[in-house]
Amino acid sequence: MMDRANDLTWHNIKAFLWLLDIEFRTRWFWKLFVFGLVLLLISIKFSISFNLSDSLPGTAYLIIKKPSQIQKGDLVSYKYYGFLYPKRTPFMKMVKGVHGDIVTQKGREYFINGQSVGIAKDKSLSGFPLEANHFTGKIPPGKVWVATPSVNSLDSRYEDNGLISEGQIEGKAYLLW
Repeated sequence: MMDRANDLTWHNIKAFLWLLDIEFRTRWFWKLFVFGLVLLLISIKFSISFNLSDSLPGTAYLIIKKPSQIQKGDLVSYKYYGFLYPKRTPFMKMVKGVHGDIVTQKGREYFINGQSVGIAKDKSLSGFPLEANHFTGKIPPGKVWVATPSVNSLDSRYEDNGLISEGQIEGKAYLLW
């Protein structure tokens, strides 16, 4: 009879532990669910991008998506649609010219409102020929001129990149490290 009582007690303890385990798993499920939902909501507004070239200082950048207004001097992340890299490769460059600014060219050097924004090289670092951008004149609405301080940057100086449509811009970039 004593063994039967011990069996019932052990059975009750196992049943109690099983219920605790379900409660524990359920709590963790909801915590993970809420954590995942928060990450999803954050990813709608923010992302992280990494700079793999020497065209900008730093390695990691916070991207704040869908900025309300792009201004000269903003660092932006956009999708590249040229042919030197895969389509939709993310690029980060500084906005040097906006709607209404005047782009001029002397040889392979470009100027925006009379200030130099860089010289287009003849060849890429890998020896691929680079065609200078043919655009000169007033930057049209919805377009921006992008560049970086690096002489090796693939930016608006080149036909392959050209003026960037504001629709290509994913967001403003801010240096993390």
